[in-house]
Amino acid sequence: MQKLILLLVAFLTLNATYAKTDNAAIDYNDKIVAEQNKIGNQILAFTEAPTDESLAGLQKQANASLGVLNEMKPFEKNSELLNAAKSLFQFYIDVTSNEYAKVLGLFKESNKYSQEELIEKINIYVTSISQKEKIFDTTFSAAQTAFAKKYGFTLTENKLQEEIDSLKQKE
Repeated sequence: MQKLILLLVAFLTLNATYAKTDNAAIDYNDKIVAEQNKIGNQILAFTEAPTDESLAGLQKQANASLGVLNEMKPFEKNSELLNAAKSLFQFYIDVTSNEYAKVLGLFKESNKYSQEELIEKINIYVTSISQKEKIFDTTFSAAQTAFAKKYGFTLTENKLQEEIDSLKQKE
């Protein structure tokens, strides 16, 4: 049950990756998606074992990935995708420092609550995160789709998203 609740928090939509070709635009998109996947893997690690260490690893990765994006330049003066990714990554930083930390606190004090009370309290954070994340995901997805269309490549399902979806179905 614990993993299911936290998986709901983990990347409602990990955005698309691409069909492989030799193209600078695809490489640019790939770099952003690779950083997003690093964060996604840390979210999965946190859901498997919500500890101070796994939360610290997630926060460290989110900050490092935003740092990578901050070093990137807009692609051919097109900054929409990069800006949307930066906003999404900043969201990850904010949510790990706030809601994820509060969820971890609830797990640490789980003996104070019945299973139902714990789930109810966690669901408050899950709902909050989900509502906030939709805005960033929608903006990022739209920017990524427009970028792919402009530069002539096709987006496909992200393998990490498939893994998250598979885990959700098993719970």
